[in-house]
Amino acid sequence: MNRFLFIFGSLVLAAALLAQTDFFNLNPVQTEVRNLLQSRREAQPGQPFDLKQLKELRRALMDNRPNVWRIPGPMLAALQHELEPLRTEAKLLAESTLSEERYYGASLNSYLKQTDETHALLLKLAHDERPETAGTAMDTLFGLKLDTPELRAELVEALQEDRPDREKSTLHAMAMNNAGVWGVTEAIPALIKMLEVSVAKGGPINGPAVMQIKALGPQAKNALPLLRRLAEMRRAAGDADFKELEALDFAVQVISAESKAPQASSVQSQQASTPSVVPPPAMKNYTEAKPTPTPTVEPASSTPWIIVVLIVVACGLLWLLLERRA
Repeated sequence: MNRFLFIFGSLVLAAALLAQTDFFNLNPVQTEVRNLLQSRREAQPGQPFDLKQLKELRRALMDNRPNVWRIPGPMLAALQHELEPLRTEAKLLAESTLSEERYYGASLNSYLKQTDETHALLLKLAHDERPETAGTAMDTLFGLKLDTPELRAELVEALQEDRPDREKSTLHAMAMNNAGVWGVTEAIPALIKMLEVSVAKGGPINGPAVMQIKALGPQAKNALPLLRRLAEMRRAAGDADFKELEALDFAVQVISAESKAPQASSVQSQQASTPSVVPPPAMKNYTEAKPTPTPTVEPASSTPWIIVVLIVVACGLLWLLLERRA
Protein backbone atom coordinates (compact mmCIF):
# COMPACT_ATOMS: atom_id res chain seq x y z
CA MET A 1 0.00 0.00 0.00
CA ASN A 2 2.80 2.40 0.88
CA ARG A 3 4.35 1.76 -2.52
CA PHE A 4 1.14 2.73 -4.31
CA LEU A 5 0.82 5.88 -2.21
CA PHE A 6 4.41 6.83 -3.04
CA ILE A 7 3.86 6.33 -6.77
CA PHE A 8 0.61 8.29 -6.67
CA GLY A 9 2.19 11.21 -4.82
CA SER A 10 5.18 11.28 -7.17
CA LEU A 11 2.97 11.41 -10.25
CA VAL A 12 0.85 14.22 -8.84
CA LEU A 13 4.01 16.19 -7.99
CA ALA A 14 5.42 15.62 -11.49
CA ALA A 15 2.17 16.83 -13.04
CA ALA A 16 2.25 19.98 -10.93
CA LEU A 17 5.86 20.72 -11.91
CA LEU A 18 5.12 20.21 -15.59
CA ALA A 19 2.16 22.53 -15.32
CA GLN A 20 4.45 25.22 -13.92
CA THR A 21 7.14 24.81 -16.55
CA ASP A 22 4.56 25.12 -19.30
CA PHE A 23 4.66 28.88 -18.67
CA PHE A 24 8.46 29.07 -18.87
CA ASN A 25 9.70 28.35 -22.37
CA LEU A 26 13.47 28.07 -22.75
CA ASN A 27 13.42 27.09 -26.42
CA PRO A 28 13.58 30.67 -27.79
CA VAL A 29 16.41 31.48 -25.37
CA GLN A 30 18.38 28.42 -26.43
CA THR A 31 17.92 29.32 -30.10
CA GLU A 32 19.06 32.92 -29.65
CA VAL A 33 22.08 31.87 -27.55
CA ARG A 34 23.19 29.49 -30.32
CA ASN A 35 22.66 32.17 -32.97
CA LEU A 36 24.68 34.75 -31.05
CA LEU A 37 27.55 32.36 -30.35
CA GLN A 38 27.67 31.31 -34.01
CA SER A 39 27.66 34.94 -35.10
CA ARG A 40 30.55 35.80 -32.78
CA ARG A 41 32.61 32.84 -33.98
CA GLU A 42 32.25 34.09 -37.55
CA ALA A 43 32.90 37.76 -36.68
CA GLN A 44 36.20 39.48 -37.21
CA PRO A 45 38.16 40.63 -34.12
CA GLY A 46 36.78 43.94 -32.89
CA GLN A 47 33.66 43.68 -35.04
CA PRO A 48 30.56 45.16 -33.33
CA PHE A 49 27.78 42.86 -32.18
CA ASP A 50 24.72 42.32 -34.31
CA LEU A 51 22.18 44.53 -32.51
CA LYS A 52 19.29 42.67 -34.12
CA GLN A 53 20.48 39.41 -32.56
CA LEU A 54 20.91 41.07 -29.17
CA LYS A 55 17.39 42.45 -29.38
CA GLU A 56 15.98 39.01 -30.21
CA LEU A 57 17.83 37.45 -27.28
CA ARG A 58 16.51 40.09 -24.93
CA ARG A 59 12.98 39.59 -26.23
CA ALA A 60 13.26 35.85 -25.57
CA LEU A 61 14.37 36.57 -22.00
CA MET A 62 11.62 39.13 -21.41
CA ASP A 63 8.92 36.82 -22.75
CA ASN A 64 9.43 34.54 -19.75
CA ARG A 65 9.62 37.14 -16.99
CA PRO A 66 10.57 40.82 -17.40
CA ASN A 67 12.24 41.03 -13.97
CA VAL A 68 14.92 38.49 -13.12
CA TRP A 69 14.30 38.77 -9.36
CA ARG A 70 10.73 37.53 -9.86
CA ILE A 71 11.71 34.30 -11.60
CA PRO A 72 11.29 31.23 -9.35
CA GLY A 73 14.60 29.75 -8.18
CA PRO A 74 14.62 26.46 -10.16
CA MET A 75 13.54 28.21 -13.35
CA LEU A 76 16.14 30.94 -12.89
CA ALA A 77 18.84 28.30 -12.41
CA ALA A 78 17.79 26.63 -15.68
CA LEU A 79 17.81 29.98 -17.49
CA GLN A 80 21.23 30.89 -16.11
CA HIS A 81 22.59 27.52 -17.21
CA GLU A 82 21.50 28.26 -20.78
CA LEU A 83 23.09 31.73 -20.67
CA GLU A 84 26.39 30.70 -19.10
CA PRO A 85 28.15 30.26 -22.52
CA LEU A 86 27.56 33.98 -23.11
CA ARG A 87 29.43 35.19 -20.02
CA THR A 88 32.41 36.42 -22.08
CA GLU A 89 30.12 38.19 -24.54
CA ALA A 90 28.20 39.78 -21.66
CA LYS A 91 31.41 41.26 -20.29
CA LEU A 92 32.45 42.57 -23.72
CA LEU A 93 29.06 44.22 -24.13
CA ALA A 94 29.19 45.82 -20.67
CA GLU A 95 32.66 47.26 -21.35
CA SER A 96 31.88 48.37 -24.91
CA THR A 97 32.45 51.93 -26.06
CA LEU A 98 29.11 51.79 -27.91
CA SER A 99 26.12 52.97 -25.88
CA GLU A 100 23.71 50.52 -27.54
CA GLU A 101 25.94 47.54 -26.75
CA ARG A 102 26.31 48.57 -23.10
CA TYR A 103 22.53 48.62 -22.80
CA TYR A 104 22.30 44.98 -23.89
CA GLY A 105 25.29 44.24 -21.68
CA ALA A 106 23.32 45.48 -18.66
CA SER A 107 20.37 43.33 -19.64
CA LEU A 108 22.42 40.17 -20.22
CA ASN A 109 24.50 40.55 -17.06
CA SER A 110 21.26 40.89 -15.11
CA TYR A 111 20.17 37.38 -16.06
CA LEU A 112 23.54 35.67 -15.56
CA LYS A 113 24.37 33.88 -12.32
CA GLN A 114 25.76 36.67 -10.19
CA THR A 115 29.48 36.73 -9.39
CA ASP A 116 31.85 39.42 -8.16
CA GLU A 117 32.59 40.25 -11.78
CA THR A 118 28.97 40.68 -12.88
CA HIS A 119 28.27 42.67 -9.70
CA ALA A 120 31.12 45.06 -10.50
CA LEU A 121 29.92 45.41 -14.10
CA LEU A 122 26.36 46.21 -12.99
CA LEU A 123 27.60 48.80 -10.49
CA LYS A 124 29.57 50.45 -13.28
CA LEU A 125 26.63 50.34 -15.70
CA ALA A 126 24.38 51.88 -13.02
CA HIS A 127 26.25 55.14 -13.71
CA ASP A 128 25.96 54.92 -17.49
CA GLU A 129 25.04 58.10 -19.35
CA ARG A 130 22.15 56.33 -21.06
CA PRO A 131 19.08 56.17 -18.76
CA GLU A 132 17.90 52.80 -20.11
CA THR A 133 21.27 51.20 -19.35
CA ALA A 134 21.65 52.76 -15.91
CA GLY A 135 18.03 51.95 -15.03
CA THR A 136 18.35 48.30 -16.08
CA ALA A 137 21.45 47.89 -13.92
CA MET A 138 19.85 49.72 -10.99
CA ASP A 139 16.67 47.66 -11.17
CA THR A 140 18.73 44.47 -11.02
CA LEU A 141 20.97 45.61 -8.19
CA PHE A 142 18.05 46.63 -5.99
CA GLY A 143 15.79 43.79 -7.12
CA LEU A 144 18.41 41.16 -6.25
CA LYS A 145 19.46 43.00 -3.06
CA LEU A 146 22.93 43.64 -4.48
CA ASP A 147 22.91 47.39 -3.92
CA THR A 148 25.61 48.99 -1.80
CA PRO A 149 25.56 51.74 0.86
CA GLU A 150 27.62 53.87 -1.50
CA LEU A 151 25.04 53.53 -4.27
CA ARG A 152 22.20 54.42 -1.93
CA ALA A 153 24.13 57.46 -0.70
CA GLU A 154 24.69 58.58 -4.30
CA LEU A 155 20.95 58.42 -5.00
CA VAL A 156 20.19 60.52 -1.91
CA GLU A 157 22.81 63.05 -2.94
CA ALA A 158 21.42 63.17 -6.48
CA LEU A 159 17.96 63.96 -5.10
CA GLN A 160 19.36 67.13 -3.56
CA GLU A 161 20.94 68.52 -6.73
CA ASP A 162 20.41 72.29 -6.77
CA ARG A 163 20.43 73.16 -10.45
CA PRO A 164 17.93 73.79 -13.26
CA ASP A 165 15.88 70.74 -14.24
CA ARG A 166 17.46 70.45 -17.67
CA GLU A 167 20.92 70.30 -16.09
CA LYS A 168 20.15 67.63 -13.51
CA SER A 169 21.86 64.27 -13.81
CA THR A 170 20.45 60.96 -14.98
CA LEU A 171 20.95 59.71 -11.43
CA HIS A 172 18.63 62.45 -10.17
CA ALA A 173 15.90 61.38 -12.60
CA MET A 174 16.21 57.74 -11.54
CA ALA A 175 16.10 58.64 -7.86
CA MET A 176 13.00 60.79 -8.36
CA ASN A 177 11.21 57.96 -10.15
CA ASN A 178 12.39 54.93 -8.15
CA ALA A 179 13.93 55.81 -4.77
CA GLY A 180 10.79 54.65 -2.99
CA VAL A 181 10.26 51.58 -5.15
CA TRP A 182 13.88 50.57 -4.54
CA GLY A 183 13.38 51.00 -0.79
CA VAL A 184 15.96 53.76 -0.30
CA THR A 185 14.74 54.82 3.14
CA GLU A 186 17.75 57.12 3.48
CA ALA A 187 16.00 59.40 0.96
CA ILE A 188 13.03 60.19 3.25
CA PRO A 189 14.51 63.40 4.76
CA ALA A 190 15.44 64.68 1.31
CA LEU A 191 11.96 63.90 -0.06
CA ILE A 192 10.30 65.65 2.88
CA LYS A 193 12.49 68.70 2.33
CA MET A 194 11.55 68.76 -1.35
CA LEU A 195 7.88 68.85 -0.37
CA GLU A 196 8.47 71.68 2.10
CA VAL A 197 10.40 73.71 -0.48
CA SER A 198 7.67 73.29 -3.11
CA VAL A 199 5.07 74.56 -0.63
CA ALA A 200 7.25 77.47 0.51
CA LYS A 201 7.58 78.62 -3.09
CA GLY A 202 3.80 78.73 -3.41
CA GLY A 203 3.80 76.46 -6.44
CA PRO A 204 2.31 73.02 -6.97
CA ILE A 205 3.25 70.26 -4.56
CA ASN A 206 6.15 68.10 -5.70
CA GLY A 207 4.23 65.13 -7.09
CA PRO A 208 7.18 62.78 -7.65
CA ALA A 209 8.28 63.29 -4.04
CA VAL A 210 4.81 62.35 -2.80
CA MET A 211 4.85 59.27 -5.02
CA GLN A 212 8.20 58.04 -3.70
CA ILE A 213 7.23 58.67 -0.06
CA LYS A 214 4.08 56.64 -0.64
CA ALA A 215 6.08 53.82 -2.26
CA LEU A 216 8.18 53.52 0.91
CA GLY A 217 5.02 52.66 2.82
CA PRO A 218 5.18 52.45 6.64
CA GLN A 219 8.89 53.21 6.57
CA ALA A 220 7.94 56.78 5.65
CA LYS A 221 5.60 57.31 8.62
CA ASN A 222 7.70 60.34 9.64
CA ALA A 223 6.26 62.10 6.60
CA LEU A 224 2.63 61.55 7.66
CA PRO A 225 2.21 64.83 9.60
CA LEU A 226 3.47 66.87 6.64
CA LEU A 227 1.32 64.97 4.14
CA ARG A 228 -1.80 65.43 6.28
CA ARG A 229 -1.05 69.12 6.77
CA LEU A 230 -0.56 69.67 3.04
CA ALA A 231 -3.81 67.87 2.24
CA GLU A 232 -5.71 70.00 4.77
CA MET A 233 -4.15 73.19 3.40
CA ARG A 234 -5.07 72.31 -0.17
CA ARG A 235 -8.59 71.29 0.83
CA ALA A 236 -9.11 74.47 2.85
CA ALA A 237 -7.92 76.65 -0.03
CA GLY A 238 -10.86 75.43 -2.09
CA ASP A 239 -8.99 75.66 -5.39
CA ALA A 240 -6.76 72.59 -5.08
CA ASP A 241 -5.97 70.50 -8.10
CA PHE A 242 -8.00 67.28 -7.81
CA LYS A 243 -5.14 64.99 -8.83
CA GLU A 244 -2.77 66.70 -6.41
CA LEU A 245 -5.21 66.35 -3.51
CA GLU A 246 -5.99 62.77 -4.44
CA ALA A 247 -2.26 61.90 -4.49
CA LEU A 248 -1.79 63.37 -1.00
CA ASP A 249 -4.83 61.60 0.44
CA PHE A 250 -3.83 58.31 -1.15
CA ALA A 251 -0.28 58.59 0.20
CA VAL A 252 -1.64 59.21 3.71
CA GLN A 253 -4.03 56.29 3.35
CA VAL A 254 -1.35 53.88 2.16
CA ILE A 255 1.31 54.83 4.70
CA SER A 256 -1.02 55.04 7.71
CA ALA A 257 -2.92 51.85 6.80
CA GLU A 258 0.25 49.82 6.36
CA SER A 259 1.98 51.23 9.44
CA LYS A 260 -1.04 50.51 11.63
CA ALA A 261 -1.83 47.07 10.17
CA PRO A 262 -0.22 45.14 13.08
CA GLN A 263 -2.24 47.20 15.60
CA ALA A 264 -5.88 46.74 14.65
CA SER A 265 -7.11 48.39 17.86
CA SER A 266 -5.54 51.74 17.00
CA VAL A 267 -7.38 52.31 13.73
CA GLN A 268 -8.52 55.92 13.51
CA SER A 269 -11.79 57.11 12.03
CA GLN A 270 -11.71 57.87 8.32
CA GLN A 271 -12.37 61.36 6.97
CA ALA A 272 -15.87 62.10 5.74
CA SER A 273 -14.86 62.34 2.11
CA THR A 274 -12.43 59.71 0.92
CA PRO A 275 -11.15 59.96 -2.67
CA SER A 276 -11.48 56.98 -4.93
CA VAL A 277 -8.51 54.66 -4.59
CA VAL A 278 -6.47 54.02 -7.68
CA PRO A 279 -3.69 51.42 -7.98
CA PRO A 280 -0.21 52.78 -7.18
CA PRO A 281 2.01 53.45 -10.20
CA ALA A 282 4.39 50.68 -11.17
CA MET A 283 8.16 51.01 -11.20
CA LYS A 284 9.31 53.10 -14.11
CA ASN A 285 10.60 50.84 -16.84
CA TYR A 286 13.98 51.93 -18.19
CA THR A 287 14.46 48.86 -20.31
CA GLU A 288 13.55 50.40 -23.68
CA ALA A 289 12.22 53.59 -25.13
CA LYS A 290 9.59 51.48 -26.93
CA PRO A 291 6.87 49.61 -25.03
CA THR A 292 7.73 46.10 -23.92
CA PRO A 293 6.92 43.76 -26.80
CA THR A 294 3.94 41.51 -26.35
CA PRO A 295 5.09 37.93 -25.71
CA THR A 296 4.86 35.87 -28.84
CA VAL A 297 2.43 32.98 -28.86
CA GLU A 298 4.35 29.74 -28.72
CA PRO A 299 3.17 26.75 -30.75
CA ALA A 300 1.09 24.26 -28.84
CA SER A 301 3.31 21.89 -26.90
CA SER A 302 2.76 18.32 -25.79
CA THR A 303 2.99 19.23 -22.10
CA PRO A 304 -0.81 19.38 -21.49
CA TRP A 305 -1.20 15.88 -22.95
CA ILE A 306 1.57 14.57 -20.72
CA ILE A 307 -0.20 16.05 -17.71
CA VAL A 308 -3.50 14.41 -18.73
CA VAL A 309 -1.81 11.01 -19.12
CA LEU A 310 -0.12 11.33 -15.73
CA ILE A 311 -3.39 12.27 -14.05
CA VAL A 312 -5.17 9.30 -15.64
CA VAL A 313 -2.42 6.94 -14.54
CA ALA A 314 -2.50 8.38 -11.04
CA CYS A 315 -6.27 7.94 -10.84
CA GLY A 316 -5.90 4.36 -12.05
CA LEU A 317 -3.35 3.58 -9.36
CA LEU A 318 -5.57 5.14 -6.72
CA TRP A 319 -8.52 3.04 -7.94
CA LEU A 320 -6.42 -0.14 -7.74
CA LEU A 321 -5.38 0.80 -4.22
CA LEU A 322 -9.00 1.26 -3.15
CA GLU A 323 -9.97 -2.04 -4.80
CA ARG A 324 -7.31 -3.91 -2.88
CA ARG A 325 -8.51 -2.37 0.38
CA ALA A 326 -12.09 -3.46 -0.41
